[in-house]
Amino acid sequence: MEAPPVKKQLKSTSVGTFVNATMRSIRSSAALLALILLTSSAAAFSPIALQRSANNAAKCTPNKHSQVDKVKVASSSSVSAALASSNAKVKASSFTALSASSNSDEDKFSFAQRIESLKCAVVGAVSGASCLAPFAAYHDLLYSDALSVNGLAQWEFDTDMGALEGALFAIVYRYVIREDDNPMLNQGCLGAFVLIRTLSRITTPTSCSALPLSCGAPLGYVNWDMINQGLLSGVESAALFGGAALAMEVAFDKGFIGKFR
Repeated sequence: MEAPPVKKQLKSTSVGTFVNATMRSIRSSAALLALILLTSSAAAFSPIALQRSANNAAKCTPNKHSQVDKVKVASSSSVSAALASSNAKVKASSFTALSASSNSDEDKFSFAQRIESLKCAVVGAVSGASCLAPFAAYHDLLYSDALSVNGLAQWEFDTDMGALEGALFAIVYRYVIREDDNPMLNQGCLGAFVLIRTLSRITTPTSCSALPLSCGAPLGYVNWDMINQGLLSGVESAALFGGAALAMEVAFDKGFIGKFR
């Protein structure tokens, strides 16, 4: 059985009214919410709010800057302290090195070093003259040349000069070799003295002509007489300085003379 038309019309009218009321309520709520959001946004971006935010940031910023400044000050203080300590160490080490150097220089020229040089002179003079004497006797007494007018006196003079040369050689020898184990130092010092003495004792005979020097066979510049002089003087010089060097090495090994440092 169907409902009367009047009841159907009333029922549809009440439903429509309810829906319209609900929609109006929803629209009113949305409008109110939008108004609240706009009001809060305007308040947040208002000049007063912005000023407050700036003030708060200004209050926080000094603290951060002060902390950074404190860290910088602490860092600079530590760096300064480290540099000061480093400079003090460098100055101390430099002073120590200078003191050691000055002490070392003083030791090199001290009275004890002069005593060592005096002992070297005695050893070189005695050993050199003793080794030279027999070779000089052969040269001056048995093998007479143009300069050996008085052989015995020449032998005495050569022996005396050999003692002086041996003394000077021994002093230089100690300063040259020091505490170095290089044999080239020993040989170089010995060879230099032998060569200088040998060449200085060669004399030209009266048969030589000058500008340019010409003395005859076998080489023109030197003749057989000059070569013989060189050989005899070379043997004498090797005996003189070789004996002095050997005596010095023995004195070093026995501890009678200390090596120069």
